[in-house]
Amino acid sequence: MKFSRWLLGAIFLGTLGPAPASADYTLSILPIDESIPGRSWAAIGEMIMRYYAVPNASVDDNYQCGLANFLTGGENCEAPTKMSAFNAALDIVDGFQPYAFAFFDEPPRQMRWQKGGVISPADLIHEIELERPVVAAISPPKMSETDTDKQQVALIIGYRGDATSLQLVVNDPRTYEFGADPYIDVGAQSLEPWQYLISYDSFVRDLRWSATIHHIKPE
Repeated sequence: MKFSRWLLGAIFLGTLGPAPASADYTLSILPIDESIPGRSWAAIGEMIMRYYAVPNASVDDNYQCGLANFLTGGENCEAPTKMSAFNAALDIVDGFQPYAFAFFDEPPRQMRWQKGGVISPADLIHEIELERPVVAAISPPKMSETDTDKQQVALIIGYRGDATSLQLVVNDPRTYEFGADPYIDVGAQSLEPWQYLISYDSFVRDLRWSATIHHIKPE
């Protein structure tokens, strides 16, 4: 009887397998705020391009204006019209790196990327462990009279926990009014200005994560 119980227990534990390992992994990407309110795409673009050492192509050393000029073809730091924050960020990820290197007469280099909907906890962990930041399109709820219910982008740069209890380290370049921060409102932790620790489920549900740019890496 003792042998049978031991064998049954061994089979049971073997079926379940070991518990998933918990981890704490954050990329070295400092949070940067929007130089002009409403331009989350520019701040996210700057964070990604600086992370991959892409040179600043702005004539006045304003990286975010250089990104705006790249999108519009202008020289006055004007934002593109009729373009969502997600699509602006996508165009920056897709095309700014070769543009910036050509600006300095260097050989062009291309950025790889993929886009899609919300990615799973396991896939997100995989992206971060391969040292690739993840762009997330979000639509935070209105928290004040001055808010607009518009899509913006944030950058996922790390995680804590495992796929069953995942928390995300998110750089969000928007400056929220005191008492009107949608992250704090849903129980997230402010790690430093423009950076939060928030549960995966809350980021999907409450910040309304809807689309993703992932597999971001220079060729």
